[in-house]
Amino acid sequence: MVEFKYECILKIDTKDKVGQDELYKLLLPEASKTSRAVVEFNKEGNQVVIVITAKDSVVLRAVLNSLTRLLSIWDGLNDELK
Repeated sequence: MVEFKYECILKIDTKDKVGQDELYKLLLPEASKTSRAVVEFNKEGNQVVIVITAKDSVVLRAVLNSLTRLLSIWDGLNDELK
């Protein structure tokens, strides 16, 4: 049986380095390496880049759900501060 490997790369634009640092700090606790998935974060320019590598679609979906919840919170906080 062939083992599938999924990779998802998300690039999130921030307006400045302050926003980038805030988002990076928010997401950093989600960085992990397990037998089923690896989640890494990097800074590039004014972007935060998230790289998810998953063994199967179930774990990919779980990681994406977790990250999108955090991103929704970050968006909401940014809207409140404007």
